[in-house]
Amino acid sequence: MKAIVEPGETTYCYFINAEESNVVVTKFKDLYLDGEYNEEPQEGQLAGDPVLNGWDVALSQNIANYAEGPAPTKEVASGVTGADGNNDGEYVFEDIKFGMYNLSETLQEGWANSNIYCDETFNPELEQLSSLLQKVIADDATDDPTAPIFVAPGQTLNCYIGNHPDSVLGIDKENNQTLPSLAGEVIEYTLEISVPDTSNTVFGVVATDTPPAGFTYTGTYTATSNVVGHDVQADIASAGGPGYDGTTLKFSVGDMLPGEIVTITYELEIGLNVVAGDYINTVIANGISNPLDEDSEIVSNEDQSSVEVFTPRVLGAQSPPRVLGAQSPPVDILPTTGNKLMDALLLPLLAGIGFYAISRRRELKNL
Repeated sequence: MKAIVEPGETTYCYFINAEESNVVVTKFKDLYLDGEYNEEPQEGQLAGDPVLNGWDVALSQNIANYAEGPAPTKEVASGVTGADGNNDGEYVFEDIKFGMYNLSETLQEGWANSNIYCDETFNPELEQLSSLLQKVIADDATDDPTAPIFVAPGQTLNCYIGNHPDSVLGIDKENNQTLPSLAGEVIEYTLEISVPDTSNTVFGVVATDTPPAGFTYTGTYTATSNVVGHDVQADIASAGGPGYDGTTLKFSVGDMLPGEIVTITYELEIGLNVVAGDYINTVIANGISNPLDEDSEIVSNEDQSSVEVFTPRVLGAQSPPRVLGAQSPPVDILPTTGNKLMDALLLPLLAGIGFYAISRRRELKNL
């Protein structure tokens, strides 16, 4: 510091000392897209927000006034969250001077920013500016998100940066058929709806199945989740389901977290008028990536399952007339018991006895 003192003048000089400050940044995966770090689940939520390690964050200082346009900055410090080995999603900017700063992150591919905020704000004008900046972030998510913060002398300021990845929804469908089925039999189908760990929460998931013509829902189903506390059957019931109108069957399973698998089993009965053939039905799973955005992306996936129906004919029954080019009718067989295992054992035995009797009759006739 330099001071010029004129002859006879009294000059007063002041030295102001301020304590150094700290900024603690916590990165988190914003599961419910509410923009706030919830270490514990809030009302209506199944899990708290997990922290994110290995993300680059930076603190820079303004060297111009925001009101005059984009502010040139100089970087003060940067670091990687969780780099200290604690895996707590934190990075601490230690021993910095008080003043105005920009807090920013480097976005990773497939992720978007949901919010940057601190426990305290500098003043109402700064809070409005931060809200305006967040709108800019939302409109141009390809830029590295940045928010202005103010650090007071001696303060340890806690700040939070929320992010969420793209939403992904998977579905797999199978049935319990091992042999061709007969009309009147009941087939059990299994749906497995999944959200991978790398995804964010998928909201309002609905599985819509279209049974084949002649197949009827019996009203029997089960629904479970691998996430503790997610009562899938309660969610289905609260939506008035399963919804069945004779054509489609819907299961509304609610919100699904990353890593969650919902398993649904249900039964369809093959109608007595169903003819022989392969019957394929498709299930489609839909969900919403962001319930707070009316233009949110619809997350969807589908799968199929096939059932083979066999129509037996009793030996000696009159064959129906055939139309040229039509599929051949089923081959005549001996009467069945309706039990696949018994049929498999008895029919070959009866056929063998018949052939033996015919052979013996011929031998006796030739004597």
